[in-house]
Amino acid sequence: MPSKPELEFINEYARTLLVEWAARTVRGEEPAIPLLKGCNPIQTDDPDKKEAYAKMREKQLQDPFIAHALNKGWVSKDGSRVLAQGFTVAKGYLKR
Repeated sequence: MPSKPELEFINEYARTLLVEWAARTVRGEEPAIPLLKGCNPIQTDDPDKKEAYAKMREKQLQDPFIAHALNKGWVSKDGSRVLAQGFTVAKGYLKR
């Protein structure tokens, strides 16, 4: 379990990344979280690649900053776009 200062850092850095992800969503770029690009299991019909892509995506979704954004409801569960709550947080971050 991360310490309180680590959790505060994760929250602040995730908010910083959220601004970039929101901009990507507005531009229509998918996925909003670039880290997840190239690991979409839907991109192939090969069952072995599908499984490998799914495992890679699952591992990347465990990134502490992505996991934090998912837990907060800032991004969709598949990481393809920023949700309304995420846009509100990103806007607040830019205003400060």
